[in-house]
Formats: sequence, C-alpha cells, structure tokens
Amino acid sequence: MSSDSLAALRKSTRDELSQLAEEHLQHDLRQSDRDALRSASSKLGIHCILGSLLGLGLGVFMAYRIRTARTVMFNAFRAREKPT
Repeated sequence: MSSDSLAALRKSTRDELSQLAEEHLQHDLRQSDRDALRSASSKLGIHCILGSLLGLGLGVFMAYRIRTARTVMFNAFRAREKPT
C-alpha cells in the first residue's frame, strides 16, 4: 500500500496547502487578524491536548476498573465451583 493512498499521509499536498495558507496569512489579512488567528489556534491546540490527555486517563482508569471487576467475578465463580 502506497503512502499516497491515504490523504493524511500525503506530504506534498500537506506542504502545498500549508504554503498556501501562509501566503494568505501574509497578504490577505491585517496584523490584528493574524494575531487573533494565531491566538485562537494556540488555544485550540492546548484544549485538544488537554482533552486527549483526559480521554486517555479516563480510558486507562475504566480499563483498570473493568479488569478488576472481571477478576473479582471470575474468582467468585471459581470459588463457587470448588467442592467444600
């Protein structure tokens, strides 16, 4: 499978779009607009990182809770099957 088959892995298109966006930032916007866009993008990046970390933390916590509950249930069934 070629790396160009998935849009996210195409380097040439990504570089071209990045260059086009930079040109638009430099020529089509005023300095205050550029500052507002950069500020908004940095805030979005921070929120995405925090959301990802929170999601990973909750995922690990829930996996641990499920694993513990399954172990307890398995031990209860195993204890019930043993003759006394």
